[in-house]
Amino acid sequence: MKIWTRGLIVLFLATLAESKCPLRADETKTETPASDDAKAKPDAQEKPDSKAQPKSQEAQDPKAELQKLLRTGPIDDAVKTLDAAIAQSPDDVEIQLQRSMLVSRFLQLKKTAEAIEQAEKLTEFQLLRAHDATPDQNVSLAMSVQMLRSLYLRENKSDEANTLTIKTLDALRTAAAKEDSDVYLPSIAQLISATAQGLALEEKYSDAEELLKNECAELKTKIDAEKVSERALQAWITLMQSRIANARRAEMATTQTLAGELDNRVLAALQKNASSPTLLSTFLSVRSAEVGRLYRDEPKAAQQLLTNTVDFVEASELKDDNAIKAAVGRLRTYESRIASALLVLEMIGKPAPELDIEAWAHGEAKSPDDLKGKVVLLDFWAVWCGPCIATFPHLKEWHEEFHDKGLEIVGITRQYGYEWNEETGRAARATEEVSLETEQKMLDKFMSHHELHHATIITPKSSEMQKQFGVTGIPHAVLIDRQGNVRMVKVGSGPTNSQALREMIEQLLAE
Repeated sequence: MKIWTRGLIVLFLATLAESKCPLRADETKTETPASDDAKAKPDAQEKPDSKAQPKSQEAQDPKAELQKLLRTGPIDDAVKTLDAAIAQSPDDVEIQLQRSMLVSRFLQLKKTAEAIEQAEKLTEFQLLRAHDATPDQNVSLAMSVQMLRSLYLRENKSDEANTLTIKTLDALRTAAAKEDSDVYLPSIAQLISATAQGLALEEKYSDAEELLKNECAELKTKIDAEKVSERALQAWITLMQSRIANARRAEMATTQTLAGELDNRVLAALQKNASSPTLLSTFLSVRSAEVGRLYRDEPKAAQQLLTNTVDFVEASELKDDNAIKAAVGRLRTYESRIASALLVLEMIGKPAPELDIEAWAHGEAKSPDDLKGKVVLLDFWAVWCGPCIATFPHLKEWHEEFHDKGLEIVGITRQYGYEWNEETGRAARATEEVSLETEQKMLDKFMSHHELHHATIITPKSSEMQKQFGVTGIPHAVLIDRQGNVRMVKVGSGPTNSQALREMIEQLLAE
């Protein structure tokens, strides 16, 4: 959750910057003292005998001073100072938007209630003036609302999240109709997608699909026009990708059909506007998302799609555009993942690679002979991996239910330089290099804390075993039958993977 929340903050601040709000990208960094060479010097045209030295720009600018306090000052002082500044200038948009800094800082301090309070005050101000705000300011409103909505859902306040979304959508639709502008369409699509995701989390997949489908239909006229509205296309893509994600969660048969429709319409729009770098970048983004969806379960299809896409760009007049070259470079990052996925595919039904063991932790060491004739579940994991920890209840359950029937669960991890903090009762990255023995003790306490029953291997630092098993992400689970052959590989946590693994465990134990 910590990583997930930090990602939201970064996205939130970045969006404000792009919307020409007062925050700059460098204002999210911790300030460091300037070197002697960087200190302020008199202007070259100033008279040599001038006695007064110019003050720094930040010292002369009250808003800059406020931003500095909000970034690095005591949090209570920052709140009081900002409230006072807002009370003095309640209509100053730049000052009001500084609340986003307080949201960020409170989240870093894990004070969610205080972060929500600041986010509520910011969105209340933005909603009240949405009717006469600039398009950039209303796009910023949409991002603020997405942030607050995420915080509400984190605290199980779905009613508040839904009420907020409805208010914001009404405000944005009213502004869009008033200005007859497409500028709001991407923001509206993002909020609709967020609403659909909330429905999907409640397993209301049909309701989510109906909401997304209707919104997509509203945009088709704009994206099928001879001159494509790029913002309308962007919004439609957001909605279609949400439909695909919803179909995958619900295991609907429409996933591939929707993916095909998305690809065909974006390609058609590009062919009608072949000289548009924006549309080509959009096309590459869609293809990258599809390759990312396919590469683990259908690596051959992903490989073919990647090759076809690169060939398409090579034939384009825009192939030397720097942004296009960068997008192709991002697409090519999937090549190594596809190669690993193909390796995994080839492993199925063949003898598993040998285990490479530096040490064991949390349980008795086991030799290859100890594992012969058993169904073995190898769990590649790390203490810092949230999705890995999310699988622990399943590992515990499977050990309790199937261990006596012949299942052996073996964790596999590396030395990551963590030690156990007795005061907090948590694993923490060490400030200095730790010994293997220290890491073993940390792993024992960490796994005991999570009530796990199985032991884990620590691989040598130079081990190639993760590569031999095609590990590109964790958790990475490998099921091996009683004959020592790989029968299933699943990457990631979630109910679909856990159900598939459980069913295969039962099948292998019965063989």
